[in-house]
Amino acid sequence: MGKAFNRQNPLIAINDGTSGNDPSEQEGFMHLTMGAMAGMRNLYSHGDVDTMQAIDALERLAFISLLFKRVDAAQAGTTS
Repeated sequence: MGKAFNRQNPLIAINDGTSGNDPSEQEGFMHLTMGAMAGMRNLYSHGDVDTMQAIDALERLAFISLLFKRVDAAQAGTTS
């Protein structure tokens, strides 16, 4: 995630990099995706946690949906 979304030379640019806040948004997205991998995915894929509450699953799905939506837009060339 760090390599894909890094601030200086991202493989996946979340925005066009022209406004003053674009680099910060890119870096923030890098940290969000890194956190999703470390804090959400790894807990369940490594067997540290067996189950979760339905509301927790829904909230995680909404967060991941946001991440994928931004990646899809970046890949389509419609960064915002």
